[in-house]
Amino acid sequence: MGSVLGYWSYVQNSMDMFSKTGFALRTVIIGAGSANFSMHLVREVAGSEALAGEVCLVDADRERLGEVEKLCVRLLGELDSPTRVLASTERRSFLEGADLVVCTALAGGREAILRGHEVARRHGYRFGGSFWVMHDESFWSSLRQLALFDEIAEDILELCPSAWLLQVANPVIVGMSRLGQAYPSLKAVGLCDGPSAFRKAVDGLGFKGDRVSVVAPGVNHFVWLTALTVDGVDRTDEFVSRARSLRDELVPGVDHPDVGDAVSLRALYLTDLYGRFPVGDTHLPYGGGWPWWLYDEASLAAYGDPEAVWENFERWLQKERERVVAVARDPAVSVVDEFPVEPYRLEIGEAMEALAGAREIEMPVNVMNRNGLVAGVPAEIAVEVPARLSRDNVAPVGGHDLGGALTAAILRDYAAPALCLLDAYTERSRDRLVDLVAMDPNTRNRAQAAALVSEVLALPENRDLAEAYR
Repeated sequence: MGSVLGYWSYVQNSMDMFSKTGFALRTVIIGAGSANFSMHLVREVAGSEALAGEVCLVDADRERLGEVEKLCVRLLGELDSPTRVLASTERRSFLEGADLVVCTALAGGREAILRGHEVARRHGYRFGGSFWVMHDESFWSSLRQLALFDEIAEDILELCPSAWLLQVANPVIVGMSRLGQAYPSLKAVGLCDGPSAFRKAVDGLGFKGDRVSVVAPGVNHFVWLTALTVDGVDRTDEFVSRARSLRDELVPGVDHPDVGDAVSLRALYLTDLYGRFPVGDTHLPYGGGWPWWLYDEASLAAYGDPEAVWENFERWLQKERERVVAVARDPAVSVVDEFPVEPYRLEIGEAMEALAGAREIEMPVNVMNRNGLVAGVPAEIAVEVPARLSRDNVAPVGGHDLGGALTAAILRDYAAPALCLLDAYTERSRDRLVDLVAMDPNTRNRAQAAALVSEVLALPENRDLAEAYR
């Protein structure tokens, strides 16, 4: 899934803001074969009267889809929910009449990304600042994702033009920029789970109250704390001070028991350097590893090895896959117990309730930078900012300025490559792909970039891309 960045607000005393909408919804989850995500989302739907109705699961992998469908049916039965689950490998039949569409799909699968990474390593590329090569958003995966996003957008505009698209799948910055440029009438909002984990740090450092609000604008995977308020009182400086007090307790590559990975040695280094605290995936390998110089060979001992982080993540994914298969095949196991409600997780259900009219919430969203929501960022690029979500409405809040140095980093490391990738996609240009890879911090000359692009596109699973991008 892609990260919730920008601004979020939550109520810690379980204050009930719920009201009935009076009608049943059809929610379509595209990419539902991702069991962990789908199960948690269906559980959110099952616990909400406002979202009661139909949950339609769509995935190209028939086997995984069948397993998730079985688990969801059992989950709803255990919760005694009136919501019903349908499943299909064909999304168009479900999109007709849909109210909410959640996209968490990965076109081509994860193995295609990993095989490309193996090629990239042979050409001298490594994790850390290599956003379009050594990351989940590698250019060969992103090209397929953009094509899928286009297809979904066109289907929605044809079959359910009033529906909201909640874009969760990566690449969020490029995906939302493409959707905003090509389909201006599409009702779409990008969400990311990265900053949700930041709440653990807020709680762990003792910032509690009836209303805790965080403002952290920027672009996806690159957002910075500009305000933390508790019951209307600004506590930003105090948060940073408490985070710094943990410095001697932090161990590279190990989550802190109170704040998880939201406070790390890299985060404190960046806070000292730029005067703002990095939120969510900004300073983590999961977000691509910014800045690159904290991931070079000289920095591994001080800050941890990103290769180890990614290896652990791949092992976790495999274990999750095995767990899903085991639970799906054992009817005696409680699905509710296996997929409990998790704190500090992206609350897509709350966003869905708000758009359905059951509540109003404030949370970070990814939308086009129209009207200069984030100063200095091109209007053609999606930014992550605070927004108020209510019935059929997303109202972003602007007026954010991260200052010269961080804005320059956005332009150099995020906006410029994103625009280059979008040009490559729209023009079907291999030369533009080489331009993109030439921006990578590991690239020493254009020949190196061209060789990488050629070898990655020559992989058997990328033959379609090799044909399209000449």
